[in-house]
Amino acid sequence: PVAAAFFFSSRDRRGKFNSFLTCVALFSCLILTWSRGGWLGLIIGMLIFFIFMTRKTVTFLFFAGVSLPFLPLIIPENIWNRFTSIGNLADSSTSYRVHIWEASLNMLRDCFGSGIGIGEAAFSQVYPLYAYAGVENAPHSHNLFLQIALELGIIGLTVFTVIMLIFIKNSISRAVNTRERRPRLLILGGMCGILSVLVQGMTDHVWY
Repeated sequence: PVAAAFFFSSRDRRGKFNSFLTCVALFSCLILTWSRGGWLGLIIGMLIFFIFMTRKTVTFLFFAGVSLPFLPLIIPENIWNRFTSIGNLADSSTSYRVHIWEASLNMLRDCFGSGIGIGEAAFSQVYPLYAYAGVENAPHSHNLFLQIALELGIIGLTVFTVIMLIFIKNSISRAVNTRERRPRLLILGGMCGILSVLVQGMTDHVWY
């Protein structure tokens, strides 16, 4: 989203070209990570970015919805199969995370107030007491919000959530009230970049 904001707000051809190359490089790297959570974060972040950038997004969403059945003909089969496996518990990566989440939630019930402390060392000492067979050596909870709650307790998670909500509220307010195109798009790009990371944080500990 940040690179896209620079692309759409650039005033000269050189700036647009450099921003376009950056977008292509970042998108290629993200595809090659094979991270479905990262892909989902990008889709949602860019969708919100375009909704705020132009009213034509609604029309685009309509045609995008109509074209969904044809996407498998355009997107490479291995990437399409990887993305559509989200939520499939038969997938080893998905089932691995689900077992870690279940064990982490059991852990959270016993440290809901204070947490276990910050860092990998604290998690690696406590987690094995709750781990399911086969996933005893997880380095973290594979969920940003769950990890914050485990490390800092409900107060830490509450503070983090409030900070994010204030950030999003102020970003939207500033973008809506800013008439100049470039600053408005850069504000939206920054906000949607953070939102993309938060979406990915639902499937991984992005601060690990």
